[in-house]
Amino acid sequence: MKMKSSIKKLPLTVLTAMFIALGGCSSEEEQAGFSRAVPDLRIVIPDSMTGGQNNTLIKTVSKAHRAANSGEPCFYSGEGDEDLFKNGYTMSRMMISAIATWSCVADTVIEVASFIPHEGIIIESDNDRSATNYDPEEATHYSISDDSDNQVSVRLYYGYDRENPPTPESNADFFVSWIEQDGGSVQGKMVIDGLGMKSDQIIDPEDPVAMRMDFTLSESSRTADMFLKFADTNELTNGFRIYVSKDLNVNPLTKVFTAKGMLDLKQQFIPNTGITEIPTLQIFTVANQLGEGAAIANFIDVAVSLELNAELNNHLGKYLFTKEDKYFFDADQNSNEPWDFINKIVTTSEYRGDRNLLPTGGTWEPVFNPSQDMIITALNLDTDYFTGTKCNETGDSCNELLTAIHQEGFAEQEMNQGSDPMDWRTDALLEVEYLDSIYPAGFSDWTGVFEPAFNP
Repeated sequence: MKMKSSIKKLPLTVLTAMFIALGGCSSEEEQAGFSRAVPDLRIVIPDSMTGGQNNTLIKTVSKAHRAANSGEPCFYSGEGDEDLFKNGYTMSRMMISAIATWSCVADTVIEVASFIPHEGIIIESDNDRSATNYDPEEATHYSISDDSDNQVSVRLYYGYDRENPPTPESNADFFVSWIEQDGGSVQGKMVIDGLGMKSDQIIDPEDPVAMRMDFTLSESSRTADMFLKFADTNELTNGFRIYVSKDLNVNPLTKVFTAKGMLDLKQQFIPNTGITEIPTLQIFTVANQLGEGAAIANFIDVAVSLELNAELNNHLGKYLFTKEDKYFFDADQNSNEPWDFINKIVTTSEYRGDRNLLPTGGTWEPVFNPSQDMIITALNLDTDYFTGTKCNETGDSCNELLTAIHQEGFAEQEMNQGSDPMDWRTDALLEVEYLDSIYPAGFSDWTGVFEPAFNP
């Protein structure tokens, strides 16, 4: 019953080459004379929410970050969880890792740009497309401009020839712009055209094709709102939205961080014949400054097929269910029990057929071929379960069965464990506010969302 997503990697490949290209485009003397104060946009998020930095990638980015005088790699390991849909916590780590990565990318680009003259013209980088050492992952051209007294924009262009360079009318493949207001508040927008950026490369159909992140910084909070679009040919999903905020004015031992996510799906995670409903996935996470927190995933209309033994055609049936998945986590994820409370509650369910296991006479070993009576005993169900209206006919409620599967850890499911700590996390999850759209405010589809322009 494990659900595997076809999305192997939600954030686009981090573009370390852009930092290297920009950092090498002016002399040290020019950089030293041009350096200016820049805003720090990074949302410093506890490791428990991101999985921590992915140290296997440090060597890849070390050169880029030396250019930016930064000691932190912009990579986090939460997005690499093997089973993203194991529980609300693994899903939260995945989406928060994406925000941590890209807020760091935006911050690093801004930092590097502070050392380069803002000439407002398109300039060739050292990456010549006609050269033998041409790198398709590096920008071929760039521009940095002061759009006003308080707004700066960086544009990077990929895959252009020296003979046919981009023009001011060309859309940048990477765009970031920010405005510093009186009092130190900052607003910004980053847009990435994944198709344009990878025009010289084979594009993984599971990768996003466009990304936008809106970010704000004020005296009271930091926020990042990310929008990921997937290709029309992606079979599973249309898009994903991730929102993270940090409250700078609250008790650090209470709700400092809030994260929300919404995955817009085209079909079931695992297609099941005869089930046409489209599922919805919403995620909500809170954490304090130390990294202690709670995550909740709301699965609506998810299909699951409980095959017990394929060779013997032993099948417990297909189901459609809605589940609320709570996970209270500790700051120390290296402990033997990094959780305080795991509670998966099936709120609605329907039997959708395909059950064919025998009423009696099954075995656990040496052949895993259980019968109905064995399932009833193992999951502590009513002795007359699977009869009458008890999860027997198509459309019957099967809450008891699916809840018991989670409570007992049956069929490799993670068990419900621990108890509600009844602390600030409990109160925070009583006031869950899910995202209700994957698009920015004012948009009903992707049209115009990824325009490389910023006019707040």
